[in-house]
Amino acid sequence: MTTSSAVWRFRVAVVAAALTALCFRQSPGLIVPDTKLDLTADPWGFLGRALHLWDPQGSFGQLQNQAYGYLFPVGPFHAMLGSAGIPAWVVQRLWWSTILVVALVGMWRLARALGVRNGWAALFAATAYALSPRFVEELSITSVEVWPMAMAPWVLLPLVLPDRTSSWRATRSGLAFALVGGVNAVASLVALIPAALWLLTRRWTAPWRGLVLRWSAAMALAGLWWVLPLLILGRYSPPFLDWIEANIGALLARDKAALAHAVKRSCEIKAAVVGADERESGLRAVLNFGHTFGHAIETGLGYGAWLHGEAVGCGMVLAADLSARPGARARPSARPRRWPASASHCGR
Repeated sequence: MTTSSAVWRFRVAVVAAALTALCFRQSPGLIVPDTKLDLTADPWGFLGRALHLWDPQGSFGQLQNQAYGYLFPVGPFHAMLGSAGIPAWVVQRLWWSTILVVALVGMWRLARALGVRNGWAALFAATAYALSPRFVEELSITSVEVWPMAMAPWVLLPLVLPDRTSSWRATRSGLAFALVGGVNAVASLVALIPAALWLLTRRWTAPWRGLVLRWSAAMALAGLWWVLPLLILGRYSPPFLDWIEANIGALLARDKAALAHAVKRSCEIKAAVVGADERESGLRAVLNFGHTFGHAIETGLGYGAWLHGEAVGCGMVLAADLSARPGARARPSARPRRWPASASHCGR
């Protein structure tokens, strides 16, 4: 290692230390409900429950929502440090620090591998990446959502490094993808986009086609540990809107079992949205859908004439209809999801 490279590694380490200090500066001594509160409060218990599809303790019993994705690496990280006697709030800050440092070092190494010779430019790019709005906004709220983003440079890096065999590149990239985890399938797959674009934009020689095939196989194997549980979960957890459409008759007939399931699932969805955006920074606004028309209905008819849920439900139909009219928004599909059946009950 040359003196110059040692100096730049020291500078990267200084930035990494600053990012760590920034994480520990956030409400020291306190824990926050980052993604899963029980992951911080009882990590081993949470990991034990994650091995089962059904959780009898949460929400009066529930299907686990991709809890298996925490089995690696975020779950063991919290569990092992907690077992070592490290306070929960410190473990939480160390996890946040790990995310930022992994993003920083990964982008630094990727920039240098791509031929960015100016060290300051590479360091600036790496720091800007680690402090990008996505990281800053979500780190302390849903950190597992940004972990795949931190690992994305590491998935691409082996493909960029010169003088490596195809097997070496595919294997190292696959190992990095395995570390992404599978808490959020979409976020995990997004981490593959930079590497996929890199492969698709090179000259497709015979050796390169071989690399693409090996890399594709490595990605499939690396994600198998969370894809298979996801497919099993999908068998028991159909989309809620599809369930509503299939059971609309029972719901309108006020079947007690159907109503109980609809209320329970609605509460779970709302709780998930609120938990992901406790400070109302954006996502939580989706819960206001239909309320403008709903409040107008209540005001026009007089409060009590309609239940609040009825007014908001019809408000959702009216808002969706308005958004699909010419001049309001681009109309992605002219086919509503059974509006006639739903809307007919709004004019009672």
